[in-house]
Amino acid sequence: MLRLESDLTGSPKEENDMGYEVLNSVEMTAGLHRAAAQLATKLPFDIMVTSGVRTPREQAAAMFQIKESGGSLTEVYRDDEFALTIDSLYPDLDAATEVVKEYFSRGGGSAHGRSLGLDIRTTGGGAGAKHRLDSDQIKLLIEAADSLGFEPLREYAPPHLHLTISEKKSNLLMGLVLIGGLFWILK
Repeated sequence: MLRLESDLTGSPKEENDMGYEVLNSVEMTAGLHRAAAQLATKLPFDIMVTSGVRTPREQAAAMFQIKESGGSLTEVYRDDEFALTIDSLYPDLDAATEVVKEYFSRGGGSAHGRSLGLDIRTTGGGAGAKHRLDSDQIKLLIEAADSLGFEPLREYAPPHLHLTISEKKSNLLMGLVLIGGLFWILK
């Protein structure tokens, strides 16, 4: 028998239905899978994860993609100096990768480099069409992310919702999983 849970609209969703898909090339940690699953249980529609953990090269390439899509790196990244440095290195991916690698080593840069970032598709054609979200769905997605303590950032080049999973929230979840496991073993 399936247990049903309510989502944000009060509609039931089957608990065993993951409610999210991950693009084949996306690297995900157990913590990112947990975060995506938690988010999906709060939504009346499925979501597509388009990015999780990124290497420095993948991060540099993603930053170049923002630039190529007409976006501004200084509008997306809090550290203007870092963003402007990457911007000035375009299209030299090798040089940008080295800058990102050094920045990651100092604890800076995108949450994707710290295994705490998820990108959720909000628009798409072709294979992505089934995960195209309307403005009401995007609003629900942001509300659900907020309710879980995630930090949502709507990006427009290319269009998606970036979520930063709080390190404290991630550590709390891991602690609760460990405590639950101990109780299960001891009972």
